[in-house]
Amino acid sequence: MTQRVLVVGGSGYFGSLLVEELLLRTKAEIAVGGRHFDGPPGPRLTRRFVDLREPASVEAGLEGITVAVCAAGPFQDLPTTLLKHCLERGIPYVDLADDRDFVRRARGVVEAKGPRAAAAPGWSAVPALSALLARLAADELETVETIRIQIAPGNRAPRGRATVASLLHSAGRPFTVWDGGGWRTVTGWSEPETFSFGPPIGPRAGYLVDVPDHELLPPLFGGARVEFRAGSELPLLNGAMSFLAGLARSGWIADWEPWIPALRTAMSAFGR
Repeated sequence: MTQRVLVVGGSGYFGSLLVEELLLRTKAEIAVGGRHFDGPPGPRLTRRFVDLREPASVEAGLEGITVAVCAAGPFQDLPTTLLKHCLERGIPYVDLADDRDFVRRARGVVEAKGPRAAAAPGWSAVPALSALLARLAADELETVETIRIQIAPGNRAPRGRATVASLLHSAGRPFTVWDGGGWRTVTGWSEPETFSFGPPIGPRAGYLVDVPDHELLPPLFGGARVEFRAGSELPLLNGAMSFLAGLARSGWIADWEPWIPALRTAMSAFGR
């Protein structure tokens, strides 16, 4: 049987890397789904129009598909249409979601379907990889009191629109973290701490940001305190983000969408 994998968002940064790996390491036929496409089709590669806000296009896009992957970030406010249609058809589903609300909603859909549902939401660097690393670190410990995670990308790492949108989403906005046996309200891009990664990376400042780990890891590790931070390689960009978060807390910034192009340009310039 020929395996046919649908990658919705396969023209984006992470989606295109996934498509490249699937073509290289499997014999599957790959269908790139989305509203906009970059580049022509090729051997074992086709393109399908899929708009996750149009159920009819999702149904058509799943025709003949054996596995579906959602890489269509940013996941903030993204509907779970693809997941629901996959569960109805019995098609295994994976997504690269890093948004707390989306993962919560997706897990609710999967749990309502029952234990036989073949779906794996949240298989991005967070919470999938971060949770795996936490599990490996905790394997020989009797109890886990605190889990502190920081993601510290180099400034030259490519940042697509979806990546920047995810970074900005919680800046200056309230969310909850598990602390001392209860939920504590914090604001995004606050409470900086410096972590030492050793040479050649050295110390990096990290700021609290909202990710699915804050919700998923406490029950997995017996109610441990969980803190997840992110920070730029450059202190100047961290200071700029703190300033913007302060504006958001004060009500001066209500919508981050207009700021995304400018921040991407700044990150690209400083990447040199």
